[in-house]
Amino acid sequence: MKPEDIQLNCAVIDDDELSRSMITHLLNKTDGINLTHTCSSAIEGYNLLQTEEDIDLLFLDIEMPEMTGLELIKLLEKRRWHVILTTSQEQYALEAFEL
Repeated sequence: MKPEDIQLNCAVIDDDELSRSMITHLLNKTDGINLTHTCSSAIEGYNLLQTEEDIDLLFLDIEMPEMTGLELIKLLEKRRWHVILTTSQEQYALEAFEL
């Protein structure tokens, strides 16, 4: 298998519509990435991840109402997804790296 044949299935979980749109746009232009789902809340993402087993990579916002991205990661820690946290708030950096 050649590197260009590898496809990572990914999901974007972000409550901000503009951020979701920007990330989606960039992912759709990136070879090797197959955007399979977008979610507008951590709860919606949690429900998705309970049933979808083909997702390899999550683009996950931290600050969301009802459940933060960090809380979602803690609920899913037994799973094998790779996670890229998307936030502009540096106060979350230490906890994000620990998770």
